[in-house]
Amino acid sequence: MSIIRASVIYCITVIVSAVLILILPISSATATDIYAASASYADVNTAYGTANDGDRVIIPAGSATWNSTLTITKAITLLGPGSNSLTISYGVSPLVKIAPTTDKKIRVSGIYFDMVSNPGSDRTAISIVGITAGLTQIRIDHCKFNKGQRTVHCQGFCYGVIDHNTFINGDTAVGFTGDDDAAWSRPIVAGTANAMFIEDNNFIMDNNADRMPTGEQIYHQQGARSVTRYNTFDATAQTNWSNLFLDSHGDWPYYTNSGYHYRGQPIIEFYNNTLKAYNTYRWLHIRGGSSLIYNNTFTHVSGGVGSLIQLGDEESWQTILFSPLRSVWPAEDQIMNTFIWNNTIDGSAITSVDLEDTRDAPFIQQDRDYFMHAPQSTGGKGSYTGRAGGSTAAPTQSDTGNETFSSSGANAYYPYTPYPYPHPLVTGTSPPSAPKNLRIQ
Repeated sequence: MSIIRASVIYCITVIVSAVLILILPISSATATDIYAASASYADVNTAYGTANDGDRVIIPAGSATWNSTLTITKAITLLGPGSNSLTISYGVSPLVKIAPTTDKKIRVSGIYFDMVSNPGSDRTAISIVGITAGLTQIRIDHCKFNKGQRTVHCQGFCYGVIDHNTFINGDTAVGFTGDDDAAWSRPIVAGTANAMFIEDNNFIMDNNADRMPTGEQIYHQQGARSVTRYNTFDATAQTNWSNLFLDSHGDWPYYTNSGYHYRGQPIIEFYNNTLKAYNTYRWLHIRGGSSLIYNNTFTHVSGGVGSLIQLGDEESWQTILFSPLRSVWPAEDQIMNTFIWNNTIDGSAITSVDLEDTRDAPFIQQDRDYFMHAPQSTGGKGSYTGRAGGSTAAPTQSDTGNETFSSSGANAYYPYTPYPYPHPLVTGTSPPSAPKNLRIQ
């Protein structure tokens, strides 16, 4: 009996092994490393043209100026030998455009993008163009970016991670333009993968920037969603101008934008970052939606510390955008369910925020619209009774939107747990290993 049993087990093992042999090599057999002949646009584009989903397009060490945009629509990795060995310089904006028509895993790694200058208009190294159903697998890592404006530009519904990069003197290093109403129609929940993550990057600002002051290093508009965590922002060598770090734009109405409505941000998270300023008047500028801002370390070298966390709502005072102004709470896309806790400035706890304008006071109140603590089991929350964000109408004195606040029950997002770190798309702390089995184009 034991011999029969052993024979059966052996047969099953052989069959399973044969099946695995047939199945396992499929992905590796179809994935190929394709080596561009040089760093020139023509050679890289030729290599990309022969790539299939799952392949890696390898750019060798060297330098080149690109005068045409490399458009990526396939699920590939565009891989350089490291940002100290390969330089792609500005000749067109963007240099790389990520624009698949379906959700695909796309990665750009190991390249130095030199944008040469900050011209005062968009000069983009990598543009990510989202789709209606969403891109959720984008990774930009281990690159270096010099200057530019919206140096990495995330547009529409695109999620993933931007990690382990160095941004130098970006006039807005990472810029967001979201998908407006669609962004507000998706669930507004904290601690999920539903954002573009910016983690483990270095943002450096110094006096070599040729347009000053450089804009906020991270800038949101039109319904963007982001999680910014474990980054270092160092402006201690930018001594000639004010240092700016993050902005989240508010609502921007129809009648000042040729019939198009720019929305505020549904939700952003900003935590475990280190911010170092030489001198500034404002660090974080929040103008709408929900924010969770915690465990950040602020330090400064010279002068006053300025507004560390400044909250505002322009509907109450910004006549360039709103006519008539709004005087009754709530405003559209206004700050709500915002939590600020465990942040320090020069080693001391940050216990309060600043309002951008005194006329913001009716709209932005502690323990109703924002809280100086983590989400907790009591204290209430704001809720939308209609369209998320507020009324679709232009503001009037009688239009009070559709937000309500209940002081009973738990805060929004309670119990809050941040999304796992590092992001699941982050598979290591260095670029992929050197290519093997190359196919040279």
